[in-house]
Amino acid sequence: MSRLLYIITIFFIPLISFGQQEAGKVQVQIKRLKDASIATDGEDNIAYVFRNKKQYQLTLMDKNFNTQKNYVINSPKFKRSEVIISTILQDNSVIVHLFDEKSHQFSRLHLNFSTGSHTFKPTGELHRSELFLSSFEMGEKFYVLTLPYGENTIRLYSSEGGKPFSIEDYHVEYEHLNQVLVKAYKQSDSKLPLQKVGFTLENNIRSVHSKNKVYAKDSIITLTMDQPDMTHLITINTQAKSHSYKKLKFSIEKGSLAPSKQGNSFIHNGTFFRLTASPEQLNISVINLDSMELINNYNVFPDEELDINNGPILVESVGGGFSGDEKVINKTPRFFKHLMSGEVAIAVNQIDSIHHEIQVGAYQETIIRTNPYHGGGMGMSFGFGGFAGPMMMGGGPAFYSPMGAGFGWPGYYPAYGHAQKRVRVVYFRSLMGNTYFDHQEGLVPKTLAQKIKDYELGAFRNRTPSHMNIFSLEDRTVLGYYVKGKSMYRLVEFIK
Repeated sequence: MSRLLYIITIFFIPLISFGQQEAGKVQVQIKRLKDASIATDGEDNIAYVFRNKKQYQLTLMDKNFNTQKNYVINSPKFKRSEVIISTILQDNSVIVHLFDEKSHQFSRLHLNFSTGSHTFKPTGELHRSELFLSSFEMGEKFYVLTLPYGENTIRLYSSEGGKPFSIEDYHVEYEHLNQVLVKAYKQSDSKLPLQKVGFTLENNIRSVHSKNKVYAKDSIITLTMDQPDMTHLITINTQAKSHSYKKLKFSIEKGSLAPSKQGNSFIHNGTFFRLTASPEQLNISVINLDSMELINNYNVFPDEELDINNGPILVESVGGGFSGDEKVINKTPRFFKHLMSGEVAIAVNQIDSIHHEIQVGAYQETIIRTNPYHGGGMGMSFGFGGFAGPMMMGGGPAFYSPMGAGFGWPGYYPAYGHAQKRVRVVYFRSLMGNTYFDHQEGLVPKTLAQKIKDYELGAFRNRTPSHMNIFSLEDRTVLGYYVKGKSMYRLVEFIK
């Protein structure tokens, strides 16, 4: 199974110790780096792909960061509108999938690390009336989801081993599907209607705040679209080539008619977590997706003390002049005020064999400047009629994102954000058991996001990094970034 990543461009920065250690480095031989991506295989081998206007550098490392192979090859023709959307490492070969935003054409680079042989070939083309929804890897295949204009249909493109795309259409019984996803596309800064969710790294409020998400695991693709009173659930079985649609309804006792009422959800290992919030009540429902039975249920009210949190309520602000600012909220009414001023969200992580950590809160984004931000060579635009505004491409192991909604997946970086956008996140963390998701007493461990933010704030000294990425190996999480002055890609590891 491949693990892909994406990236942003650093000016550099001394290494400072925050409980991590330098793992290794890759010497970048090509100049004026445009973008980069990383993929790992099931044995924790790592492929690095660096690109500029004329060349690709492809480097293979083992799990101990020892270089095994390195090739620099010429690009057949540089296209400014072409971006890397996927990198897959399998069978000692790397496949780089590319998309041209102007021509709407897909192509791929295939390189065999054993022989050095490589080919560039086209793999398919989108119709200009299709809206690009998402792209990801699952198993040994690469997938692209699109929405044909005016239809309530999910179109699924798939490619295995770099072969041309096959196409399947799934007509969904949800009559407002097209309307909802087009609206999400227009409102999203990333111009990606669906936010991808993966589980190789920890999820947090920043990484999963969108109301529209896509999950992919074990041949099953799941789309969720949340509204104040319900969640629309679309499931596609890629092996059986079948799909299903469900509409899950939710209600609360207080503030059910409030205009500001919101809902959001998260799926983890077959368990559905639904958050419904109004100014007068917050409800968390935990449901078994197979049986549709309620496993547990929690309510929080502004006039009562919060009793399911394991630690303080935090407000974190980055970007727009804020440098990773953090403050603590002590009163439940203040939490509700912050909660309802943003987009409510819930994130779930399994932290050990018997515990889950639940994050409950809200995400708020404010644009400081009107000039669109194009960072790290990853800006792109496409959609109906070929125009969609800036789209930030990025990613992570196996299934992670175009950067999208906010300025980075999975909410780990950059710690300083950028001057044009201010992001504020309010949340609390709750420790729950694995079977019945009953609240547990005890301390929740420091999150990976907090560890990496601590490192960034010390190492980068108010500078915005680029070509920065994070990926997970079996026993380590690795942070990588480009040191331009030394033509080096530095790797820092955090032990799990």
